[in-house]
Amino acid sequence: MHVPLLSRLRPLALRPLVLSAAIAVPTFAAQMVAQPAAAEADDAATATRHVNVSALQSMLVEQIAKAACFADLGVNASANMAYLRGSFELYARAEEGLRGGNKSLGLVEETNPNMLQALDRVTRVSQRWRATVGAVAAGDGDVLSAQSLETILTQTALVTEATEELAERADRTYGKSEGVTLAQALRLKLAARQRMLSQRMAKDYCMMQAGADVAGHRAALDEAITLFDGSLSALIDGFPAFGLKAEADPARLARLKAVRSAWDDIKPLLVRAANGQAQSRADVVAVAWGNNLVLTLANAAVFAYETDGKGGS
Repeated sequence: MHVPLLSRLRPLALRPLVLSAAIAVPTFAAQMVAQPAAAEADDAATATRHVNVSALQSMLVEQIAKAACFADLGVNASANMAYLRGSFELYARAEEGLRGGNKSLGLVEETNPNMLQALDRVTRVSQRWRATVGAVAAGDGDVLSAQSLETILTQTALVTEATEELAERADRTYGKSEGVTLAQALRLKLAARQRMLSQRMAKDYCMMQAGADVAGHRAALDEAITLFDGSLSALIDGFPAFGLKAEADPARLARLKAVRSAWDDIKPLLVRAANGQAQSRADVVAVAWGNNLVLTLANAAVFAYETDGKGGS
């Protein structure tokens, strides 16, 4: 009988959980391909596609850790392992495309020295993580070995830091490209960070339920909640200090309000967890399911800002 590694680190009161509703694995690769291929588009489209995909990498790293954690806890392990495999496949394809180009992802070959340097650092830092996740993804089971799980979870912070630096480089390199407005660049950056934060919160929440470094993950969860909430409000209502006006485009506003609605459903549970309150089985199920919905809707908001040359004001 499989005993979760994380629960061996500290006794876990929760029994294995199964989601009451099926979760469809978000088809990020399909969404990417569905967008206009930047390699065949103008400079602005090329620029925003590279910003989007660069920022996508840190989200995928966090999502892989989240999926591994929930799978180990027995929370719909099969679906979470599917998340892990799909996320890693896209991560590897995007990393290769960011360097050498990938027409199906709308990426052109990278020639900027600063971007290539950031990509080299990601490759160097992520070697152990990538080898481990790749081996897990190549398997067909729903149970991770203790060694694989430990490596994924302990290496995530290092890889996330490197991929976040890659995203910052992309923003600085492409955010001022011709045809990309300052408002679009800022909104795209904020929306992409929301996507990553959604997965970071779920990962920290899961680690808390496992009893692993509860104080550290509680602090990280609290910080992520504040950042996510504040950034979402800025995207919707504006943030004058940054010169960001309230979103006026009806279609983009509708996407952002959909994110807020899904976020409002799980925010109270996350806040209570960050405040140290015990979570019930139903709470964990609600967070695991609701987080995936937040991510899917947040991802749609990112694409709205990537493909709209105006990007709000």
